[in-house]
Amino acid sequence: MHTRSGGRRVVRSELNHVPDRWVGEDHRIERVGYEASRKGGAVSAPSLSSALSLAEQGLAVFPVSRERTPLITGWPTKAATTPDAVERLWHGFPHAPCVGVACGLSDVVVIDRDPRNGGDDTWGRLLLEHGDDWLRSATVATPRGGEHVYLTAQGRRFRSGTHALGPGVDVKAVGGYVVAPESTGEHGTYRWMDGYGIAERALLPVPASLAAILPAYQAGGDSGVRHRDEHQRDISSGVHPLLSLRHAHWTPNRIKTIDADPAFALAAAHWLGMPPNRELGQSFHCVLPGHSEERPSASFGRNDSGFYYYHDFHARNADLYLLTFAEVYHAQVTGRIAKLSGPLHAVWKMRLLYDLGLLDPVDISLPPLPANAYAATRAVYEGFRLLVGLRWRVYPDREPVTFTYPFVMGWCGISESSVRRGVRMLVATGVIAKVGTVAFAGRTAPLFMPGER
Repeated sequence: MHTRSGGRRVVRSELNHVPDRWVGEDHRIERVGYEASRKGGAVSAPSLSSALSLAEQGLAVFPVSRERTPLITGWPTKAATTPDAVERLWHGFPHAPCVGVACGLSDVVVIDRDPRNGGDDTWGRLLLEHGDDWLRSATVATPRGGEHVYLTAQGRRFRSGTHALGPGVDVKAVGGYVVAPESTGEHGTYRWMDGYGIAERALLPVPASLAAILPAYQAGGDSGVRHRDEHQRDISSGVHPLLSLRHAHWTPNRIKTIDADPAFALAAAHWLGMPPNRELGQSFHCVLPGHSEERPSASFGRNDSGFYYYHDFHARNADLYLLTFAEVYHAQVTGRIAKLSGPLHAVWKMRLLYDLGLLDPVDISLPPLPANAYAATRAVYEGFRLLVGLRWRVYPDREPVTFTYPFVMGWCGISESSVRRGVRMLVATGVIAKVGTVAFAGRTAPLFMPGER
């Protein structure tokens, strides 16, 4: 059976070593990287050189936090592939400790083995069934003893999935990302295995036998199914689903009723990794976080008001049985499945429309951040600007927005301590201003406006 570098793999203890000065609060690694990278007053992210190198190899990259969460919204389409684009992304996050690789945009499939969840047993079975030639492709050793095998998709579209190939072996493809080598996250550093760097090895294609069992990413189109009636038809269309929405005038009522538009339903399904070429009620594999299985366990539906929805067969709570596309999107971004209240639901639907390229936020001019602001603070800064920009595009009254800690944690993908530190710094430096409070969900929530310093 094929081995790497004469059987030598990166020693797990090597990956877990993080200098003592980096241990502690989650911003210290950013500060150390920042201080180490200041030269002649110029600031470069500790991960920038790695991102530039990966982009040269054809991978689409974007900045990621120490907690391994994206620091930009819309990363599946906004990841950078050229030096100029990479530097523009990192200009907003000069302390980003990690690099993310958007697998779909990079045309790669990453097979992710996690020994903590049974990955070794599954790995052995995969090698017996599909051979081991594909292990000669570029491979990354992960901090906790796993590995990421990079394969070229060759233009084929596969869907990301947790435990997609069995317990402990995930697939990262369209809609998925991995933390790139030379990134130091909360559990340690990702490294190319010796002799298996992307500059040393051409990416091998997905073996035919393995491709046959990978989850397919179906991007719409006519399924050829003859439909029984207008209300039981496929939500796909021969016309690109976004054409009818591309120049829509977005009003609060339009946002509220967009779930009844089959073009939106198809576009949202496509973006969220669902197979849109399905009849209503026809089952497919669940796309919610933590829901992975061999049998289909979700479907599309349409209620009496004509609104399309996502039917989750797993749900034990009746309130979570039927979800809107915005709620599915919220679950994928935050990792938490929940029903959303009216205002919160509208905000997440706006962000979904933004990621679909259908809703452009108002350009919000915020006072600049200090040059040495932490990456988490910049994430809060960009998150606030996006929230206000989307809200003011749909509601031109330009009223203050609620910006609570729990909301910001999900919206920006950072920890509560980072949120608290970031919001406090933005208020203290006059970037945002607290202008009042409002009763929300039985609690008092703060209201904020852009600062004027």
